[in-house]
Amino acid sequence: MPPAVRFGVNYTPSEGWFHHWLDFDLDSVRADLDSIAALGLDHVRVFPLWPYFQPNRTLIRERAVADLVRLVDAAAERGLDVNVDGLWHCSRIVGRQMVGRGTGSIVNIGSISAQIVNRPQWQPAYNASKAAVHQLTKSLAAEWAPHGVRVNALAPGYIKTEMAPVDEPRFKARWVDDAPMQRYAMPEELGPSVVYLASDASAFMTGSVIVIDGGYTLY
Repeated sequence: MPPAVRFGVNYTPSEGWFHHWLDFDLDSVRADLDSIAALGLDHVRVFPLWPYFQPNRTLIRERAVADLVRLVDAAAERGLDVNVDGLWHCSRIVGRQMVGRGTGSIVNIGSISAQIVNRPQWQPAYNASKAAVHQLTKSLAAEWAPHGVRVNALAPGYIKTEMAPVDEPRFKARWVDDAPMQRYAMPEELGPSVVYLASDASAFMTGSVIVIDGGYTLY
């Protein structure tokens, strides 16, 4: 049976496109994604300005990563796939450069949604795409290790952001109260782990997925 035909677009923001990552406007992005989803498309490809995200091998701009995650979450809410395609194409471009110079460290952002079925909301497409992020991390780590390139990932639990209503009672009972630590995390709590994976402090790590979830996945 031939694979199902998929239709998507290369996403260029309708407003402030030239400075999109420098002046990120989530409301504008949401409006764009609504229009894309209304066309019956199923995925978008984004093109982050990598030098803005990682100006050197020891610095990753947390705000840039957070903005990209917000875009991915907004796309997932509308049934648009961006995790696998976007990550794959970005990895190929960046990985080619790192393999060429014989060194590098890639840190992907996965999710505990790759390991569990979230409650009370049902989001199978999002969970499957995050599982793909984890498997791609391991596959690329195995392929690129002989070339001096490491590939690892974080799997965050529930983080308080504009997109995650962790304080709402209907979600708090499952997202927060069920976890051993009985709290959510703030975005800045992920920063030290990203720096660790990007730095030489983790020089003997590759293909690892670090879970940061307050113990949520213990049960």
